[in-house]
Amino acid sequence: LQKILSCRNADGGFGWFAGMSSSPVLTAVLLERIAAMGDACPQALSAKAADAVRYLDAGFFGDSKRPYWCGGLSLDQYLHVRALYPEVRFDPKGASGKELKAFRKTAKEYLVPGAKRGLNGQVFAKARRMKTLRALIGNERGKDLAKAWGISLFTAGRLRSSLDKDITSLLQYAEPHRSGGTYYPNAVMPWRGLLESELYAHALICDLMTDCGHDEVAEGIRLWIMVQKETQQWEDDPAYIQAIGRVIHGQGGARQAKGT
Repeated sequence: LQKILSCRNADGGFGWFAGMSSSPVLTAVLLERIAAMGDACPQALSAKAADAVRYLDAGFFGDSKRPYWCGGLSLDQYLHVRALYPEVRFDPKGASGKELKAFRKTAKEYLVPGAKRGLNGQVFAKARRMKTLRALIGNERGKDLAKAWGISLFTAGRLRSSLDKDITSLLQYAEPHRSGGTYYPNAVMPWRGLLESELYAHALICDLMTDCGHDEVAEGIRLWIMVQKETQQWEDDPAYIQAIGRVIHGQGGARQAKGT
């Protein structure tokens, strides 16, 4: 915990090492983990989350904006992480009226697209959009955030409709694996971002399928994770703990934990 806090900077963001400038990507990954921990997150770290969110806002809209391939945040990663913290007021002070108008138009097209939903074949991108939609639907503050992003009419209904369409699409990409379980071939390739992996994508999809009531697919992914663990070097993957959590909270993992 102290090593993590030592990497925090005055701008609210976190660097890769103590003394390094803040990294938007690393800060976003850390904020996602803090949100996943919930009340189990140490207070010393969770108390810094709001400032880290404001750092992302400033960086995404301000002068320090960088392309995602140069360590910046893509729109979908920014919206995903930002949606996890709707209680932090959306107030991008570095953005002009023109920039905010363009942002709202793009965010709206991404979250609630029309007939052409895009992201064809991009499994992880679909899953991330679903995760973002679920976070916004989760409470009134999330819906208020969606309104601030340009979805001002029939907000809840449009978010739900978009989520349902993505669920239907994502289910079609699941395939049985010859070694056991269910998986999504090339879930993050070739559109892989920094600190994203097949394990991270499958843990995220497993979480979504559980929340959306598709337990059979979720259990298949858990089995695939356990089988693949025998041959994959996943211990150093940032998503390793997240994947373990998904397995333990499954039906088979719960029975095993209870027996232990």
